[in-house]
Amino acid sequence: MPDVEFKTWDDEQIFKQGIELSLYGLVRDRLRTFLLYKKVENFILAMVIILCLVIFLELSIEQQIEKYKWLDDLFYVVNFFLLQFFIIEIILKTFALFLEFLQEPINIFDAIIVLVSYYMIIVDLKAKILGILRVLRLIKVILQMKKVADKKKAD
Repeated sequence: MPDVEFKTWDDEQIFKQGIELSLYGLVRDRLRTFLLYKKVENFILAMVIILCLVIFLELSIEQQIEKYKWLDDLFYVVNFFLLQFFIIEIILKTFALFLEFLQEPINIFDAIIVLVSYYMIIVDLKAKILGILRVLRLIKVILQMKKVADKKKAD
């Protein structure tokens, strides 16, 4: 991003130097920097791990959940909010990183799992395949951990 300080808005300067100087470009650049910040990446990774733990717990105490309505409601709310977090993550990453994000098949796979899971929660579809599908998000976690390990080896 060019280092330009605006004292007044100058359409001609923006037109000459391209989209990088536009508000759109500025927001994308700042959001990209934020999303690629190590602490943000680690927080998102932690949220994926929490979701997987919730799913494993939900699958392991399925009979108790069926017996107690409050437990079913609790898992519904937790899953709903976690999936909303991931939908926001996907939207923000698609906006900020666009092709860089969409060119990786694991991101598309992950987005499909999140969207299908969210749809199934919204329409209140209960299917065992849903839990298994969402646990497949662990593939992304494993790949992210491998990337971190490879970066540490390279440094």
